[in-house]
Amino acid sequence: MGTVMKTIILAAGYGTRLSPLSDYLPKPLIPILGRPLLWHILRKLRGCGITEAGVNIHHHADQVRQFLQDEDFGINITVSYESDILGVAGGIGAFREFLKHEEFFMIHNGDILSTIPIDQMAAAYQKKRSLITMVLHDYPPYNNVSLAADGTICDIRDTLKPLSWVKKLAYTGLAFMDAGMLPLIPEGPGDLIPLCLEIIRKGAHRIDAIIADGYEWRDVGTVKSYFEVHRDILCRKKPLIAEVVIPPDGIYIEEDTLVADGVQFKGFASVGKRCILRKKSSLENAILWDDVIIEEGVNIKNSIVGRAFQANAE
Repeated sequence: MGTVMKTIILAAGYGTRLSPLSDYLPKPLIPILGRPLLWHILRKLRGCGITEAGVNIHHHADQVRQFLQDEDFGINITVSYESDILGVAGGIGAFREFLKHEEFFMIHNGDILSTIPIDQMAAAYQKKRSLITMVLHDYPPYNNVSLAADGTICDIRDTLKPLSWVKKLAYTGLAFMDAGMLPLIPEGPGDLIPLCLEIIRKGAHRIDAIIADGYEWRDVGTVKSYFEVHRDILCRKKPLIAEVVIPPDGIYIEEDTLVADGVQFKGFASVGKRCILRKKSSLENAILWDDVIIEEGVNIKNSIVGRAFQANAE
């Protein structure tokens, strides 16, 4: 069956951990080497055979909707606008009509990039076909999903405190769900974690894990992690994005940017569209969004700069 399954991209959050960046752009549209985060996610999905995706939106919803209308991703996209944020469970539940003929579907967080091969994960899931299968990996800062000896998930966030867990891993932001999960999601707002914990308590259904070892992964949900993903791509050459040529010198500059003679670069830089770098300015470990002007002699270091803000990323 391959990976021909519908996918829900969760992209409605306020992105408060990304402030002040998210004051100007919704998290799905923050640029990574000249392309919005959501662009990179959708390109990866298309490359894995996904042909239909649902995207929930709320914060700066008009910007996200316009972006999805203007771009052709080779994927049919259904948008779910949330006038009030519904939470993860409520956001999934709002796609009932979109999913009504599906036997199963995939969930993809809207703030992650990874080299995890979705087609392989989907194939592994289809062998299990449990109610929920979460893709996990070993990432110590977030290792809060407990596994039992049989490979099932027996706790999340140390809530149930079972005596029999054998390992703790982190959720990657990728999961697969059987359509039988939809009737268990109440109408309206709701979080997914309490539902999962209740399923574990009752023991009527399995919540399984697929362990993804040896892949690159990055959460892009904070200012620091957004900054570091650029270092990962430009300096460490981690293949977290596709279809964008990574410059060997770690300096990515859009073609319509004007760079005066004598501008100095150090470390890494990502410079957006229609920027102007005047003479004797310098960039060191810097991210410039579109339409930014760096005046003569100004030095930008360890910062993210938009037209109306400068955020220090240290």
